[in-house]
Amino acid sequence: MDRRFRPFARLAAAGGLALLLAAGAFAAPAQHPIDARTRAALDREAHALLRQKGVTHVGFYGFTIDPAGHVTSAWVVRSAGNPRLDEAALAMIRKAILKRRPAGAPARMQFVIPIEFRRHGAPVAPSAP
Repeated sequence: MDRRFRPFARLAAAGGLALLLAAGAFAAPAQHPIDARTRAALDREAHALLRQKGVTHVGFYGFTIDPAGHVTSAWVVRSAGNPRLDEAALAMIRKAILKRRPAGAPARMQFVIPIEFRRHGAPVAPSAP
């Protein structure tokens, strides 16, 4: 995994998917629905993550960061299936700060990341380098 996205890989605890989206692609889920192709890709990724030992829920969450690396907005792209888990994931994302932005990055950047929810005590596979 690219070093620039490691903070979000740790956030996601998935060690895999971090999709950089064009700025302005998803200002709000209701206003900018996800196309069928993207939805199918998210579903495939969710099913793959759910097959890992100990994973009970997987949600995909979008967020926007400003030039300072602060999260300015966060939303549910694909629910984990439990509103309390979704709120916990969004609260965690809102507290995050991206310390190193990619060189030449636009003023606003948007990401979609998966977050795995595991049973207490389930092993977490290390993130890919």
